[in-house]
Amino acid sequence: MNKFETTRASINRAIRARDKSALQNACFDFDHLVWHGFKPNLFRFLLKTLSTPECLQLQGASYLFSIFQMNWRRLSRSQKASLLEFIRANFARYRDRMAWFTISELLGEQYRDFNAFKVLCALRGTKQRLPRSFVPHGFEHLIRESGDIALSRAALGQLLEMTNDKSERVRYEAEVSLARVKGHFAVGTPFRDKSVLELVSQFRTSWSYDWKVEFAREIWREYGISRSFSDKYFSTVRWKTPCCEFAIDINFKFSERYPKRRAASWFARPEVSWLRSKWQELDGRIGIPCGECGARRRPDWRTLLKLARQGAREIPDFSKQSERPS
Repeated sequence: MNKFETTRASINRAIRARDKSALQNACFDFDHLVWHGFKPNLFRFLLKTLSTPECLQLQGASYLFSIFQMNWRRLSRSQKASLLEFIRANFARYRDRMAWFTISELLGEQYRDFNAFKVLCALRGTKQRLPRSFVPHGFEHLIRESGDIALSRAALGQLLEMTNDKSERVRYEAEVSLARVKGHFAVGTPFRDKSVLELVSQFRTSWSYDWKVEFAREIWREYGISRSFSDKYFSTVRWKTPCCEFAIDINFKFSERYPKRRAASWFARPEVSWLRSKWQELDGRIGIPCGECGARRRPDWRTLLKLARQGAREIPDFSKQSERPS
């Protein structure tokens, strides 16, 4: 039995057993098979496997899509075209969140052309809100990385329209992507036409507590994770930059130092994020980039912390609550 047959058997066995770890290892082995190019039989096998009912329902289908993502330059033009049509036809059929996420990055980062834009526009019409909520991420990458002014403008128009989607979750994701786009261009990223930034310069970020609660409920319920000890409390404070009066929602997380004591003891290690960036430990030396002019400004952290503590709310323990219908 050659290497391909062995790896194919490992992938099929992992899918039947719904073993994500085994599938990931088998996909690593598959990567070695395409180092010198995507032979037609390898490409056909992946698409056929990705279209099976077992794979469509599998939490871990993203590992197969990652093979295309990591070996993009080894795909031929015709293979890329076939994969694009496959994505258009099967995107909403998956049940793996990371599969939707990986597909959005394939379209926005790897394809990053008008053909991918057309597919993303088609995926906007997906009826299910969960897969549709990953479409803004694809438009975000097109805007930031295509290098094509006309394409960036078209993708930005679609992203702005998605802030009016009938689903609150989709609207939220569109806002997140717009905030990241604005932050990307505001901090001095080279781009030939700053009008892309100007179109979103008046956009104000917002934070929906109810949405965060529902999203956390779904994620933790899906993966069987109870409430994180370090994320027991959070609060949001709106701050305006002194240079341009640009409104930014700064999100604080609080840890509980002594679990069963009074509230006065749990302000231990607050963390902060802005424009939905990665959570970081609070550091008074950190400045926040203004969304208008791009200059980094330092808030009065002591005042903001005081306000955040006053408005802090405890995140519900979803592990003790019954599941609500979506």
